[in-house]
Amino acid sequence: QALNIKFFPDLVDQIIKDANGSVGLLQRILENYCIEEGCYETKQELTPIQDQSKLEKARKKICQQEANRYRLFGWTVPEGFPNSNPATKKVYMRIIQACIEAPELELLAGLTLSSLEEKIVRIDRNANRKSIREALLKIDRLQNEKNINPIIATYNPVTKMFHLADRELLFYRKYGGPKWPWED
Repeated sequence: QALNIKFFPDLVDQIIKDANGSVGLLQRILENYCIEEGCYETKQELTPIQDQSKLEKARKKICQQEANRYRLFGWTVPEGFPNSNPATKKVYMRIIQACIEAPELELLAGLTLSSLEEKIVRIDRNANRKSIREALLKIDRLQNEKNINPIIATYNPVTKMFHLADRELLFYRKYGGPKWPWED
């Protein structure tokens, strides 16, 4: 109302779905859309907002802004800690891979330890469940040491649940066209 604009319902539905319950992401999408639209002040007349191409440009801009953070998550977490051996590094990579490849609804609900272990074992038959649990206990600290703040995924050892802490990852993997280390 303050800008005297009206988003078409189809566009509103897309934007809400893109935000995945993140108010911050919702605001960023709308802000970037308005910038693409050239809407910086109150319009004289009620202006309809319906241009799909401007939404696509807004999505790309957000993904470009966040690309470095998600690259850090996908590429540096699998490097493990400075003293991690190759087997441990591979476990970290498989945890990140299972997270990235998990269906959206599963990630939003959280993955149980057993579900995550099953996904990792499907990816790598040689994966050791004990090593997976040990790596999960350190996943938050590892992201902090890699300067990924706020963290993207977290493990709760009490509930034995792996949670997506940053829902923007879903947006990035959908619209950012990311490449991941296991794809090489």
